[in-house]
Amino acid sequence: MINLFQSNPDDFQYILESFGQWITVNNQPVQALITNTPINQTSAGIDFDDKKISALTPLKCGDIVQYNDEDWLIISEINAQRYSKYKGIMRVCDYPVKFNFKGVVKEFPTIVDGKVFDVETGQFMTLPNSTILVTLQENQETLEIEAGQRFIKMGRAWKVEAIDRTHKGLLRLWCKQDQFNKAVDDVENEVADAGRYESPDDDTGQGNNTLTINGDSDIIINRTKTWTATLIQYGQQVPIQSATWSVTSATGGMTDLVTFTNQTSESCSLKAGTKLGYFKLICGLADGSLRAEKEIRVKSLI
Repeated sequence: MINLFQSNPDDFQYILESFGQWITVNNQPVQALITNTPINQTSAGIDFDDKKISALTPLKCGDIVQYNDEDWLIISEINAQRYSKYKGIMRVCDYPVKFNFKGVVKEFPTIVDGKVFDVETGQFMTLPNSTILVTLQENQETLEIEAGQRFIKMGRAWKVEAIDRTHKGLLRLWCKQDQFNKAVDDVENEVADAGRYESPDDDTGQGNNTLTINGDSDIIINRTKTWTATLIQYGQQVPIQSATWSVTSATGGMTDLVTFTNQTSESCSLKAGTKLGYFKLICGLADGSLRAEKEIRVKSLI
């Protein structure tokens, strides 16, 4: 019987070609072997349906894996290549979370936990009431998150109380439930502090504008789908007088994954081609004052 995770170097290439599949890791195509792990149910009643991932391509803790129409985060340390391959454990990202960086809204795939593992006792411990631990990839954008920053998820407002950067590749946010501020929070679109920030040329002290793209994060090949834009001005939604839409590759270059079928200042429709992958949808006000981006995946019907 072949052990898929302890094969010798000569075996693994054959196993990968026979049983592996093409996925994406940090938006780059990678051929990998994905297998199940025993569902880990703890005494605290937590089920972790983690999966093992092996590849000839280097993997590291904190990598985002797009697999089975979901985002997964590699949570295990990967110190070096073993048996000619890299392998790790990945866990599904159960919640996308939007953070507002002074008017620029960015969404990240995250793992949200209400319990944490205590190394000293070897058991899972329930966090204090109204407290959660948010784990996400450590990258240039997530490192901009600061203590005190707020976000909206699960119908509640949360505030980042502390940031743990001790796990290389991962960012862990200790968050506590906060009160909604109806004057500035866009609860419907889950954008905290949508009207709080002042723009450099705004001397009224009334706050800044926020532009957000609304809609799905995926589109099926050969299908057409529509996205809309929302402009928040001083805490109130207002009509968008003039805006333009564009698309780029996930890295900012040209893309042929989709084509526009219709667009207005407040919405656009795209038709996907036959290729799979990721692209960025961009909406910008005509005066150049605000710009919003949304990463979207072109996926197969199956």
